[in-house]
Amino acid sequence: TLPFWQEDTVFRLNSIIICLCVFWLIVSFLNYRQYISSLIDNLKARISEGKREPVLTVQDRHDLEGVLPGSQPGSQQGKEELSPELIEKELSQIDYGTAPIRYAELVAARINCGKELSVKDLKGMLKDVSDASDRAALLLAFFDSAKLDDPSAELRKFGKSRLLMAMKECGLMLELAKLFPRSEKLRPLRQALDDQLKLRQKVLVSILPTQNKEIDFPKLMKTLTSQRADAKAEALEVLKGVLKPSLADDFISLFNSSDGDADSDGFTYSPMKSIAKLDCRWLLQGFLLSVGEDDFAKHEELMDQFLSNEDELVRKTALEVYIRLQGREELVLEKCRAFTEDASPVVCKLAQDRLAAT
Repeated sequence: TLPFWQEDTVFRLNSIIICLCVFWLIVSFLNYRQYISSLIDNLKARISEGKREPVLTVQDRHDLEGVLPGSQPGSQQGKEELSPELIEKELSQIDYGTAPIRYAELVAARINCGKELSVKDLKGMLKDVSDASDRAALLLAFFDSAKLDDPSAELRKFGKSRLLMAMKECGLMLELAKLFPRSEKLRPLRQALDDQLKLRQKVLVSILPTQNKEIDFPKLMKTLTSQRADAKAEALEVLKGVLKPSLADDFISLFNSSDGDADSDGFTYSPMKSIAKLDCRWLLQGFLLSVGEDDFAKHEELMDQFLSNEDELVRKTALEVYIRLQGREELVLEKCRAFTEDASPVVCKLAQDRLAAT
């Protein structure tokens, strides 16, 4: 041990060193912020006069028309204008399980009606939404319409948790898309995969403003996906300033090409089982519409699974494909008789029309 008259000297020296380290960290942080700020200005990606580029352009809405809430057959969206009170009243009287299309379009209408929807209320509305496409589309609508000029702590926390979940979903869509080639036979499935991947990518971009209110992220993403290497490097540095560096790299990888190295006849059983497990009506419909006479028997086990799916569109498409491709008339009639008691009037009519045609 040191003599008592030297202990104060050591303490003072240690204190000075600690203070210098803290000062150096503060200066480094401020310099880094200034560096990121200058990059944002160089890229012209700063929000100006409160105006930011929309996450969904007119072309995006056209491209995603078939997978956004309210665009399904029978939708009433765009044909009626309801007050927030009437929307919430109707939502309290129905559930997603029995009326998924109406429920999804009501939630979308509530999000876009002009009255701010809290994170807590959104969570309550989404907890029973089982279709992955509906959940993603409603999240996109919420974040696209949220007040992001000064996001609350609750919104920032919700955005951060949803960003990680959305990245996982987007990664799954990207990997699935790479499994199936762009062939005429698989065109319906590839179109569905492309739509779902694009939807997930838009969700990711819509969440980013909750983590930084000053950056115009749609504009930044255009730079990140451009061919200009120097600008891309600067944009990536900006993104790393918002997210962790490793997370930023993972984020950017989700915008890579979805074209894989699969063979043109890659309609194999194993990847299709992966599709069949997903709760997404559009992917299941895309699979069903890609089944042909040459591989119907191979996927007949999955066909039975789709025929008992809880979603009306999936059951209807599965029955249409079964009627068209099942070569044994007695099995077709047996299946149609069973579906005359289906909960969906559309599916019932399809079965009855086929029975009447015999």
